[in-house]
Amino acid sequence: MNTEEIRKRDWKLFQTLLPQWQEKYMEKLLKDYSLLINDSSYLPSYRFHELEKRIQKDKRKPGVLVTLNKNEMENIVSELIMENAISEEDLKGFSNDFQNEVKKLLVR
Repeated sequence: MNTEEIRKRDWKLFQTLLPQWQEKYMEKLLKDYSLLINDSSYLPSYRFHELEKRIQKDKRKPGVLVTLNKNEMENIVSELIMENAISEEDLKGFSNDFQNEVKKLLVR
């Protein structure tokens, strides 16, 4: 398999997995929000404003919203790993080249 074919395969896999990863990450965020909302040790006003602040911050993360770009997929995946939206284990189906590029980005 040549480099272009490998790249195409990685791109197709990325397009398939990204929505699944995002759903899983947003489920985690919702659980965190629920803990905040139900934490009666804080005033309701604090919880409300803290929730709003977190949502504003989180909705910009690749685990929630990302523009699909073949040239940026290694960067997107490394950001997802840094956000704990996914782990390096989630990259098993990708080519070794792709995984190595992501690892290089994580080291930076």
